[in-house]
Amino acid sequence: MLRLMAKTLKVLNSETDPGQISLALVLAMIMGFTPFFSLHNLVILFLVLLLRANLSSFILGLALFGSIAYLLDPLFHRAGLFLLTADPLVGFCLVFQPDRAQLQGKGDEMDSKEPDRSGSEGQPFLPHLSVRERMGR
Repeated sequence: MLRLMAKTLKVLNSETDPGQISLALVLAMIMGFTPFFSLHNLVILFLVLLLRANLSSFILGLALFGSIAYLLDPLFHRAGLFLLTADPLVGFCLVFQPDRAQLQGKGDEMDSKEPDRSGSEGQPFLPHLSVRERMGR
């Protein structure tokens, strides 16, 4: 890790374009603050290589921003939960999920109900039968 930091300091003092260093840090921040195993991180890695961003700055920034994201994760979780459950914002959230509006206030009723085991036409659901046997009934 010290060798990587020494390389980064050497890059900062060299004739490297500041745009390449800042691009590497921006892409590292995006990749560090988002879940690591996702498709868009592969695209970001491809952009780092395609745009010739500084790799040592990218790796150091990724370690830095990934650590910050790990430390701040509980705070981000609490903030998100607060925003999603705040009374003034519940209606706003339900605009984007209209099927949730039907379930609002019915949580206790839904927990006590037995699940609907009927088929598509009121027929009993028979999970042990194959699809062809179910369609023939």
